Amino acid sequence: MKQLENIYAGTPHPITITIKNKGINNLTSCRIAYSVNGVVQPDTLWTGNLLEDFNDTITIGNYIPTANGYDTIKVWAILPNGMSDSTSIVDTLSTTIFGCNGPMNGVYYIGENSLYKTIDDAFFLLSTCGINGDIEFALESGRYEESWNFTDFGSAQLGKYKLTIRSAAMNADSVILVAQSAQGILIKNTENITFSHITIDCIEKNISKGVYFTGDATNVNISNCKILVDPTTSSNSYSPIYKASGTGILTNCRINNNIIDGGYYGIYMYAGTGQGAYGDILIDSNIVTNQYYYGIYMYYSNEKIHANTVTSRINNTTSYWYGIRSYYCNGSATCNRISTLKSFTYPYGMYIYYCGDSTDRFLMSNNEIYVNSTSSYYGAYLGYSVMDVVHNSILADGMSTRALYISNSSTAYSYTVLNNLLVARGQSGYPIYLSSSTAANLVPPVIDIDYNCYYSPQYIGYAGGAKADLVAWTSTISTDIHSVNINP
Repeated sequence: MKQLENIYAGTPHPITITIKNKGINNLTSCRIAYSVNGVVQPDTLWTGNLLEDFNDTITIGNYIPTANGYDTIKVWAILPNGMSDSTSIVDTLSTTIFGCNGPMNGVYYIGENSLYKTIDDAFFLLSTCGINGDIEFALESGRYEESWNFTDFGSAQLGKYKLTIRSAAMNADSVILVAQSAQGILIKNTENITFSHITIDCIEKNISKGVYFTGDATNVNISNCKILVDPTTSSNSYSPIYKASGTGILTNCRINNNIIDGGYYGIYMYAGTGQGAYGDILIDSNIVTNQYYYGIYMYYSNEKIHANTVTSRINNTTSYWYGIRSYYCNGSATCNRISTLKSFTYPYGMYIYYCGDSTDRFLMSNNEIYVNSTSSYYGAYLGYSVMDVVHNSILADGMSTRALYISNSSTAYSYTVLNNLLVARGQSGYPIYLSSSTAANLVPPVIDIDYNCYYSPQYIGYAGGAKADLVAWTSTISTDIHSVNINP
């Protein structure tokens, strides 16, 4: 029987079979009977003259497939040459066919009370029936004890369209993906897919990674989800969102409005293979909390890190903690709120290193940063970068903390520092600390500082030595003529 594949419901399709003579005598006639889903249909008389091992083709009827369902067609031959046949085992064929209700587009519901019971059922429909528009797989409320693998999934299956997998209730608490293997969701050579309003629970089965990128990814979005990994771990294999170095390039990926809880890292991303070898990455309006060492760790990324709330753990901590760390990146970090919830020996609220260049200055603006340190550590630490630092509010508590530290030891890099509120409340703290006092490194284009508010109990800043007041400070930093020294 000719296999019917990718056929559409509501349209008659011919049932065509091939008859082959397996006997010694010539076959001159037989009747062909068939059934659809167990219902016997009228049979057909075939006549001809087939020698042994010769065959013929005949259409025995038409069949209208069931919409979005399976049908079983069984065909058998009877009365060859008008005689009964004792070897009917070779005279019967059967096939199961899926009837497509047209190419996919729109919303498809998945769950026990829906037509598609599992996400695999929906993907079978996609692979069988094709697509002619954006589609959404909407999951019924409940627990889904499985992991999802999207290796080599993208334009080959979707063409120019997009797939969204979300909860039907549009509420992350309503759909719990309980990860069962090494990760909740695996992304590798994946394109044009969005995960939305889903909880990925890696705590129950002690799974180390929530969303794990192991290859190229283009237009992969994670939004309005909760991604939960062990909030007490000290192992660097644990991360809600993770992409290691040497595993492909991320292009146009979005992580927004999620709760990212637990792990050694919250978000760990080697987006590319070098500064400039990357796509656009947006990390926007997430709550990132309870990480052991790093909230957001970015490497080789053209990034926009915007409006995230990043907070440390309170328990099961180490002496170091980084809120946001960007290394060899271009882009911006804006409107983020970063805070230690306890005192650390070596905190970095924000750590920007080797970021920006002469044609694309890194922007750090409108961030609120709070750190509490028992040592001489930093609200924000900036090194070997080309960047603009504007409209930030940084508060550093601890005996000798530095609200803003700038490594200005090379004329190959430059910093514009304007309109910031910089406060170090420790007795030996510094609102601003410059690593070099070399004259060429204290003027534009290396350093351009002005219109800031500085406060600490004892010092304005440090540049070749501690500066107790604005007079001493401006005698070294000649451009800084409009800043003020007040307790905000």
